[in-house]
Amino acid sequence: VVKWYGIGEVLRSNSPIYGNGDIVLNPFLSLSEYSVAPAEIIHKVDSDAGIPLHEYLGTL
Repeated sequence: VVKWYGIGEVLRSNSPIYGNGDIVLNPFLSLSEYSVAPAEIIHKVDSDAGIPLHEYLGTL
C-alpha cells in the first residue's frame, strides 16, 4: 500500500473532534478509495479560511 500526505473527507467518525463531512489532512493516507485513520494523526482543515484545498499540499 502506498502512503502519502493527502486530503480526505470524514465519512464516519467515532471521535468527538471530527464529524461527518469534515475535510482533514492525513500524513499517512492510503492511496485507496477509503482509508481509516486514528483521530490523533489527522488535522481538520478550516474551510472558513478561504484557502483552496490544493494549497494545503503545496510546498512552502
